[in-house]
Amino acid sequence: MAKAAGVSPATVSFVLNETPGQVLREETRDRVRAAAKQLHYQPHRIARALRAGSSPVVLLDIGPIWGGHILDGFVQGMRDELVTEGLTLLVRRGDEAPLDEMIDAVAPRAFVGLPSEYTGGSHSGRVEIEEGGRLDGLAAHAHTQLGFLARLGHRHIAVATPATSDASARRIVDLRLQHAAAVRSELGLTQVTELPLTESPEDDRATVAALLSDTPEITAVAALDDMLAMRTLRAADDLGIDVPADLAAIGFGNSAVGSLWKPALTTVEIDAVAFGHRAARLALGKPVGEFARPASRVIVREST
Repeated sequence: MAKAAGVSPATVSFVLNETPGQVLREETRDRVRAAAKQLHYQPHRIARALRAGSSPVVLLDIGPIWGGHILDGFVQGMRDELVTEGLTLLVRRGDEAPLDEMIDAVAPRAFVGLPSEYTGGSHSGRVEIEEGGRLDGLAAHAHTQLGFLARLGHRHIAVATPATSDASARRIVDLRLQHAAAVRSELGLTQVTELPLTESPEDDRATVAALLSDTPEITAVAALDDMLAMRTLRAADDLGIDVPADLAAIGFGNSAVGSLWKPALTTVEIDAVAFGHRAARLALGKPVGEFARPASRVIVREST
């Protein structure tokens, strides 16, 4: 919506939430309202209920999104930013408690729901290649990952994903695949194929073998996280595949374990803490500013 109105996300928040104390031109307000109408924007019922909240708590709902180094950094960034405002972060993970009950019990000052960013709401069906919130950031990070492989000359790439039947987790996987498809032509990629991996080394070995047998032109794997990249490296080692000569691999998240494998894992490092800071400021209706450094960068090691 910010892009459609030609304003910042913070300005959209100020206008739609009628934030007091903000000096905005009426022309700017009209553009935001027009964009909201054009995009059929509907305020989330929880957001409406929170506008008048006075609690010192901000509620972050992680839901079924899998964790790891990136999510930990995001949570820490939110927590650090909120401390400067005299606020406390409360994190709901998985299905620990019904969300409505937590809202009623805590009456939080603001609410950030990561699952809604991927499974519906105003972002449903949208793929944007730009820096910004966590969702738009993931699209930009996918561009960083695939762009690195493209610059190395790889044109046929597999995207390692978790084999899952969970609808919310699958939605995240599908969005990442959409991000890859959106930049395929721009990066000069001929093929982007999904490589679903499990937690079974035997199954992963069979899946990788089948993929390379059916599509031998694939020369690189871009994984949705470092653990999936490590499973790819394990399968390649079991199959006697030379990494990176015959198959390159790049992870996502720069977890500590990736540097311990041989060959050491090339990965994408995310400034997750900075995204957490931005998410906290957006939730409070405050301007977010620019990133002090690139939101994502490639850590080059031996697997590429």
